[in-house]
Amino acid sequence: MTTTGEKGTSKFYGTKRWQITRQRILKRDLYACQMPGCGCGLTTGRTHPRAAVVDHQTPHHGDEELFWCPDDGLQSLCLRCHRGGWVWMHLGLDSCTAPVVQVLQN
Repeated sequence: MTTTGEKGTSKFYGTKRWQITRQRILKRDLYACQMPGCGCGLTTGRTHPRAAVVDHQTPHHGDEELFWCPDDGLQSLCLRCHRGGWVWMHLGLDSCTAPVVQVLQN
């Protein structure tokens, strides 16, 4: 097991191996967010709330062995769900369309 720390993970994300893995997962998931109750269509870019993110279901914290997990340990998420999906899910809101003010009022 190789531990590189959170900052060391960028070396994994920048590899051709990750880009190939990422595209394979997005295709497998039909470019749809896999968060229960969301399912929005994913888009390109890095800042749009529906930007495509391939998420590690088990946090790797820079551990190389955990980072390169089998495909069934990865899922496609929209950026908004990736950043706080559990909050949205537990409040019973649609994570892609619920206004942030609605969450703050609950």
